[in-house]
Amino acid sequence: MRAVLTGATGFLGGAIMQSLLDDGWQVLALGRNPEKMRTALPQEVECGLFDLAEPKPPQNLRKDDIVIHCAALLGNADADRNTYLRANTESVIVLAMAARKAEAGGFLFFSSVSANGPIGTEQKPLCEESPFRPASIYGESKELA
Repeated sequence: MRAVLTGATGFLGGAIMQSLLDDGWQVLALGRNPEKMRTALPQEVECGLFDLAEPKPPQNLRKDDIVIHCAALLGNADADRNTYLRANTESVIVLAMAARKAEAGGFLFFSSVSANGPIGTEQKPLCEESPFRPASIYGESKELA
């Protein structure tokens, strides 16, 4: 099987990529600079284009691929609201629609607790039922996605 992964050069995506490779999956890593990614990722990982800043449907999705989207413009970036919304909201929609069109076998989206606002407490930790209360533009972009 093949997994299509965004964020493969990041903390979470890198761990997911290594786990997939260890389990025998083929991996197509998508990012804004495939040539640079080829030098940073294991040789067996295929690289393709998907830029969060200008999200366009990737051309190399196949039927039955499992698409895993965990790339994001992070909360410490120096960016305005429109940039966050395009990178963290529009990119999710574009990629999900491309996966659907390609008849991918699944779409998995990783987000952030920043959509829920401040961190929960020991008495009341954040959970799936926690309301959205983003305290930043980053959190708002993750909520909207």
